[in-house]
Amino acid sequence: MKGYKRPLGHSSFPLTGKASSGARPQSRQGPKPMQPRLVAWSEAEWLAALPPVLATLGVPLDEAQQQRCAAYMGMLAHWNTTYNLTAVRDAPEMFTHHLSDCLAVLPPLARHLAERAAGDASAGVDGVRLLDVGSGGGLPGVLLAIARPDVQVTCVDTVGKKAAFIRQVA
Repeated sequence: MKGYKRPLGHSSFPLTGKASSGARPQSRQGPKPMQPRLVAWSEAEWLAALPPVLATLGVPLDEAQQQRCAAYMGMLAHWNTTYNLTAVRDAPEMFTHHLSDCLAVLPPLARHLAERAAGDASAGVDGVRLLDVGSGGGLPGVLLAIARPDVQVTCVDTVGKKAAFIRQVA
């Protein structure tokens, strides 16, 4: 086809006069790497993982509080598969990146509240309010509310599905 010009946007492969086989050129990129299989924990596994971390952090939670933390993490992991509440989905990563990090706030919070109470005997911890803005899946607000029932915790998020999850677990 001498003198033939292809319209813009068409393939730059030369015309051979034969019918095209329909095969496309191979991609220059290699195969996509396999995604690692995510690990999901049961509520019992969350509960079993808590005591060593609590001991290391020096956070005293009674059995009921530990049970509520484990139940919350189980619900977060379950809802996260559907509603994308957090970027972290693997249970061991959720344990270190979410649960442990949130619980690490408790000792400094306890020191602050003790200093506040010592400085103003009438203040105490009653009436202490904590606002978790951009709470996402309720981290750290829900865990702080479980660990410190004497503190009024309010979680706020503008994303409806995240706010709905927080209402569900509250």
